[in-house]
Amino acid sequence: MNDYLENWVSKIRTGDPKQVVELYDDTGLLLGTFSDIERKGHDLILKYFENLLKSKVDVEIVTQHKHESGSLITNSGLYNFIVDGKIVNARFSFVFIKTENDWKILSHHSSVLPETWRLLITTNFWKILVKKDPDYKKPQNPKSFGAFLKKRAPIYLGLIGLFLLFAYPALTEKDLNSILDDSFEGNEKIAVDMVRFYSGPNNTGITILEVIEERINEKHEGQKIFDDEETWAEFIVEKVNKKLYDVVFVFNAENNQSMRYEWHVNIENGEISPIDSTSKSIQQTVDYFD
Repeated sequence: MNDYLENWVSKIRTGDPKQVVELYDDTGLLLGTFSDIERKGHDLILKYFENLLKSKVDVEIVTQHKHESGSLITNSGLYNFIVDGKIVNARFSFVFIKTENDWKILSHHSSVLPETWRLLITTNFWKILVKKDPDYKKPQNPKSFGAFLKKRAPIYLGLIGLFLLFAYPALTEKDLNSILDDSFEGNEKIAVDMVRFYSGPNNTGITILEVIEERINEKHEGQKIFDDEETWAEFIVEKVNKKLYDVVFVFNAENNQSMRYEWHVNIENGEISPIDSTSKSIQQTVDYFD
């Protein structure tokens, strides 16, 4: 199996965002480590890497778990980003798809490890992330500079308060993906990812998981349903034979309000088919998305 992940790392090290973006499928999806925006397609993915690679960036692979079946390869694990010499521990999940001439990244999800994230939102947040201005010069008169800071302290405290009031809740708000277990391995993981990241017969639609999340938000409009302690969701995988699996998605919220969708998955030919009418409705939304 060719190491497509190492190829991605080598392109990151070039510092050239265009070389990195060429590794992604035209309809590829990026959920980046340092962004809260879903980026689908080359234009949005390019903007992400143009911003990230303004800094000196390196990537160190810590662990990886690769599985290949037919036209899909998955690779999940842990890696470290080294941004201007500062280390950010993160986890990743890549899905590669075989195209006519090469393998391309169909989906790439990356997020900061919880322990690291808690560190970033402490009082050391700015020390870790803010770059030192190379043109900064120490003031001639330390006393007058101290007075300058003291005079403006209420303004700075107010800005910090606004950040904690508005930005922090948004950064920590959960979504469907954040409450799902991602510990599947081998063919079971391939089967789950085939459902999770299915985006139509030509890979041009939104994904099944995105449609399910929209349905959940519509049903629980105005609620932060994924932050509720009684809310849970999971994929269940049952092996039918060597190449066929049944993949079931279950969502449960307060008062046992549940949703359930099921698919037959053929990991050999890459086909998925809904088992019931509600699952068929989800897949048709993906197939006919414009």
